[in-house]
Amino acid sequence: EGTTRRTGDAFRMTVQLIRASSGELVWAGAYDAALDELLDVQRQVAEQVALRLSIDARIRTGAAAIARTRNPEAAEEYLRGRALLGRGEWSAVTAARDHFELAAQHDPTFAEAWSGLAFANNQLTRIGAAANGEPWEETREAALRALRLDEELPEAHAALAVVHAFAD
Repeated sequence: EGTTRRTGDAFRMTVQLIRASSGELVWAGAYDAALDELLDVQRQVAEQVALRLSIDARIRTGAAAIARTRNPEAAEEYLRGRALLGRGEWSAVTAARDHFELAAQHDPTFAEAWSGLAFANNQLTRIGAAANGEPWEETREAALRALRLDEELPEAHAALAVVHAFAD
């Protein structure tokens, strides 16, 4: 669960990780940052969620993630998308999104490609640069597809948490 409040060029994001089976609060965090730091905050939230779910060992490097696809084109597109996101520039996010989409087309079972697509869509939607009329729904669908393929993928959980925080 989460909430986001925007004031000018800054935002405050509060996030709670709740165990679905018991309703127990596992972790809560609050983040104050400038809008241009949104990527960094999302990475921090993803790391904290992964840590709290005791799956920090599953946080993947690019090499480990591409080992999960047997399609070399999907792997190449995924790595290109990750490299673009790593630049931390808004102009690179659209190109990264396109690479993740191509990776998912090359291998529809590549969970990390869907998670990358959800992450990039989150960024584009937050800055108002999404291409279609239902950007949050597209983001939600990509994150859910990633989770159907790998229910423990921390990046997909983080992407879905952002959708819940901003759109629900």
